[in-house]
Amino acid sequence: MHLIKLPPFSVHEELVHPQAHLHTKQTFCVPNEPFIPPSDVQAFLCRELECTILDELAPSFFIFCKRRSSHVNTLHEYISTGSHVIVSEDPGLHLVRKYNVIFIKPVPHCLFNFDFWVSYLVPRQDGSGVVGYDLYDPARLKSSTRSALGLLRSYGYLIKHESDFLVARSNNLVPGDVSYTQFQYFIHPFRELPDFVVSPRYEYGHIRMTRLNLATRILRPRSTGKIFPWSYHKLYYHSGQYLAKFAAPLLFLFASFTLILSSMQVGLAAKETYVDGVWDAFGAVSYVFSIW
Repeated sequence: MHLIKLPPFSVHEELVHPQAHLHTKQTFCVPNEPFIPPSDVQAFLCRELECTILDELAPSFFIFCKRRSSHVNTLHEYISTGSHVIVSEDPGLHLVRKYNVIFIKPVPHCLFNFDFWVSYLVPRQDGSGVVGYDLYDPARLKSSTRSALGLLRSYGYLIKHESDFLVARSNNLVPGDVSYTQFQYFIHPFRELPDFVVSPRYEYGHIRMTRLNLATRILRPRSTGKIFPWSYHKLYYHSGQYLAKFAAPLLFLFASFTLILSSMQVGLAAKETYVDGVWDAFGAVSYVFSIW
């Protein structure tokens, strides 16, 4: 049995410390989220971390995409190839590329806190406490824990240099009061996590939106809530954007049909000239080229 350490980092390496209410001095249930009660923490984790559609697509997605979790560029490499980093709070868009855009989800601050992991992300037995010391059977991990491990492992690939860290901090992807060295101590254990402890989505690296849309149309995952889903993510919010997509193809078809009709006219005229025996060579050449 392969056991893993949870949390992967030590209490001395946490980047976000417990916070308290200014008036009551009561510690936040979720760091940086003062209005989430304990009863809503699991719903919060599901909303912030889980990629239901991608997890459903993952077993068959290797047909459309390279199945390699390390297929993630560093942040400075994305920028050097002309890609723009767009912050998205939707976990389903994390590491999804749309032409020259790469969507990145900021890490929820609670994942940087040791006590939060112990309270809500490590397995429990009979509600009586944490199993064992800090080693756990991966088969007993909750989906939210697997998603958290996968998200943080992806940051281990995204941030390998100080320039990557500065890009992440400028986009508020990581806490602003953390140094590069502190972050490296925290993230290093996540880089060594195997695929069998993360959610299925994180068995892949970055994914192109066009391939996601194609896979969604063909595989039709039930979690989309639609019988015939057309796209993975809503791309258009008004009809003008949708119709603009067809402007270039319609212009091409119009030009093509105009050229075909003009060629047909030339062909008919050339054929009549060729039959009458006037300018035989020119008529034959015009007739042949118009058909081609």
